[in-house]
Amino acid sequence: MHLSQDVIIDAPIAQVAELLADPQGPRKWHRDLQSIDLKRGTAGTPGAVSELTYLDKGRTFKVTETIVSLDLPRQTVSTYKGPGMLHTLTTTLKELGPSSTRVTVDNDIKLSGVAKFAGPVISKGTAGQMKHRAEDLKTVLEGGSLG
Repeated sequence: MHLSQDVIIDAPIAQVAELLADPQGPRKWHRDLQSIDLKRGTAGTPGAVSELTYLDKGRTFKVTETIVSLDLPRQTVSTYKGPGMLHTLTTTLKELGPSSTRVTVDNDIKLSGVAKFAGPVISKGTAGQMKHRAEDLKTVLEGGSLG
């Protein structure tokens, strides 16, 4: 399945790219992220593998993140593997003006095993999560607080 989310951020493309390139950057806009544990490679570079631990609605879950490519300020591609699913996120930046950037996240999801039966539920939950993350990224980059 494929999901896509766009957000226009009132910030220069260099500022957006800097946050996305920061290995600890997700801590600033992923409200539910508890930890990032580098397993292999150099943090923030292609080939780096990290375990991300999230707490969502009282449930802890872990995913393995692999940075596939990092070509910022243009694009970054990462995979996220969890039980029964593999997400490939392609994040593309487009400069709309000196202080405006469009961020597009394309999420290709492959489900396996029992997770295939939950496809519609997973799709709906992932779409909601993508929307909230885009809003939170916008808030952080525009100088706001996630409070």
